[in-house]
Amino acid sequence: MLIALFIIEVMVATTIVFTTYMMCSKFKGIEISLGVYSSPRAYKTQSHVDFIEKVIKKYKECIENIGEETNIESIIKSTLYKEYIGKFPFAIVKNIALKATRVMWGIIFLEGIVALINNVVHEVPTILIITTSILLTIMIEMFKYIKSIEDQNDVVVMLVQDYVLNIYPVEVRKSLTNKEIIRLRTRVNELERELKTEDAIESAINEYREKEKVSNDELSMQDIVKLIGIFQ
Repeated sequence: MLIALFIIEVMVATTIVFTTYMMCSKFKGIEISLGVYSSPRAYKTQSHVDFIEKVIKKYKECIENIGEETNIESIIKSTLYKEYIGKFPFAIVKNIALKATRVMWGIIFLEGIVALINNVVHEVPTILIITTSILLTIMIEMFKYIKSIEDQNDVVVMLVQDYVLNIYPVEVRKSLTNKEIIRLRTRVNELERELKTEDAIESAINEYREKEKVSNDELSMQDIVKLIGIFQ
């Protein structure tokens, strides 16, 4: 029975480590998405920008319906808790990573009860199993403290909030400005081509008039046909 409890203890510890790394990977992915979302040159897939896209969409909808009182932090947290890490819901993965050590302490308590019931408390194998379980649980607690999932969660929420409120609007305005500049440059080039064409036509007419010794008022239909033929 003690060995079975110890195996469960090890499995729970492994699960905590695995889910903690899953959380860290998720947070890292969100941070990366903030850097590539508005960049036209950065390579990105839908999965890379899906989270920030959802947050911005919800925020815009709330601004339109509620106004300036929209709580961006609650939008970010609610969106985050509805996310998935692979096929697993974010909320479940987070709870396992943060709270599963309680199960480990509970297993240690059960190991002690089983040892008392079987009257094997002072036997070496029992002492080794329970001591190893305690040390393993303490190591997992330290691992959780070092990784600090809660702090990482708060940092990600803060970064997303700063991006949506301060960085994204500036990037949108910059993008619109660049598009307007490109549109104006295109229009200027078109006008320059039109002016060059008009100048060429006027120059050709003047040359024809001087050559044929006729004024603008004296241009006949035949003269106009000849001029048209020059530009074809």
